[in-house]
Amino acid sequence: MVAQTGNGGVLISTRGLSKSYGPFKAVDAVDLDILEHDIHVFIGPNGAGKSTVLNLLGGQILPTAGEVYFNGRSLGTTTPSWRARAGIGRSFQLTSIIPGFSCLENVVLAVQAHRGLFSLLRLHSRAEDVECPPSCSRTANSGSSRSPSRWVGGRACFCSTSRRRA
Repeated sequence: MVAQTGNGGVLISTRGLSKSYGPFKAVDAVDLDILEHDIHVFIGPNGAGKSTVLNLLGGQILPTAGEVYFNGRSLGTTTPSWRARAGIGRSFQLTSIIPGFSCLENVVLAVQAHRGLFSLLRLHSRAEDVECPPSCSRTANSGSSRSPSRWVGGRACFCSTSRRRA
């Protein structure tokens, strides 16, 4: 099930998206429209195919049938790294943060772990490009939880990596 709010245009869509492992159909003919600026949630029991759909969207696995589209263009067999550079990503349930670091500093730390050294000054200079609002400067201590999704203002410090449209 996908919950949708807001009124942005279609950013990611799937048509007939399927993934089989031998005779087992993990995902069967999913048609999905993910709208820009919306919050989407996949809900279902273990084994329902939620992670498989996310892995199909991110390119970690390729579909047995069907297509994934991003901004109206088929992603075909593009790699996960290509999709990440295009702005397609996901968050995982198990996350950890550094208390005392701002949301932005925690993001930089995660980027460093995956891409090598990364300049905080460079990120601040590009904050407008990646749409990081002022709440990114809040520290993890300002919330009552170690989970970024439960920070005070946690949603407000999400940074989109997609380039702004002209």
